[in-house]
Amino acid sequence: NLEALTLQNMDLELLNADENVENTIDYKIAENDLESKELLVKLAKSKALPTLNAFLNGGYSGFNDEFNFLNKNQDWFGSSLFGVSMNIPIFSSLERSAATQRAEINLEKAETDLQLVEQQLSFEITRAKSDYQSFWSSIKQLRRKKHAIYLKDIPFSDLKVFDKVLASIPNYSILQLSNSSTVRYTQLFNLNKTLKVFCNRGTSGIDGSTSTAIGCSIINKKQTVFITGDLSFFYDSNALWNNYIPNNFRIIIINNEGGGIFRILPGHKNSENFDTFFETKHQLTARHLSEMYGFSYNAASNEEELEIALKSFYQDDKKPKILEIFTPRTINDSVLLNYFKAIK
Repeated sequence: NLEALTLQNMDLELLNADENVENTIDYKIAENDLESKELLVKLAKSKALPTLNAFLNGGYSGFNDEFNFLNKNQDWFGSSLFGVSMNIPIFSSLERSAATQRAEINLEKAETDLQLVEQQLSFEITRAKSDYQSFWSSIKQLRRKKHAIYLKDIPFSDLKVFDKVLASIPNYSILQLSNSSTVRYTQLFNLNKTLKVFCNRGTSGIDGSTSTAIGCSIINKKQTVFITGDLSFFYDSNALWNNYIPNNFRIIIINNEGGGIFRILPGHKNSENFDTFFETKHQLTARHLSEMYGFSYNAASNEEELEIALKSFYQDDKKPKILEIFTPRTINDSVLLNYFKAIK
């Protein structure tokens, strides 16, 4: 539709663009007009200068009673003429002076026109930016209101979990995000500006997210919080086989029992082929991995359990922690798709 097409072609960087009016067509036309008027003034003044002309003529003449000029015995008489003339303007009935004055007046007018064009273009650019920013700021504010209203009424799901989790992260933490659903959900929210946010893209999309987060936690004194999906976590679970993971490292797993991102795409769902080859449905949990690698483990399956778990999740402990949040696989997609409809 028209709204979607408009949004796709809007560049918010225009708000920070330099106001360089010299690159506009109107300015270039006025600038060219000024240059032409300067040349006309020089031309008018040049007519008051003396002019020097020189000429040179040469030729041959022959005389005969008959037409036999092609005869090689015909006599020819050469002649040449050279001359020089100088014209010194002394009096021109003030016509030359008047022409020069007219050219100078036209030059001053062209200079004024150029200044006016520059001022007008600067004003129009500033006004356009102001209107542009005002319009899209109002759209953004409206979307934020609709965002908040929608989140109040939705059931426990991926979207609800991200709303709760992102708001719970302590100030000045380092937030590591895995790929696919995690980073897509996160970008729907206004994040705490004190957080440093990172995400890496692996060869198969979900490669190495856990490894990157653990490496980050080792070299940073600030607490690293890693939010990941279940498939991304299990795919890179060998990263937990590490003797240097700090105790303040935190992992939050959003376990929707498969690749839930594929459920929002058009096509047949809830079929054996879809479950097996696209969503890769499973019943795995991180509990045993947590015990094996020395992590404290907690789980939540509803909003109340999640709020209780988050209260103590970031506190100091003798072990790094994993919080696994189970969300309903079959409704996450409808909640997200309805979200995009609600904020329009």
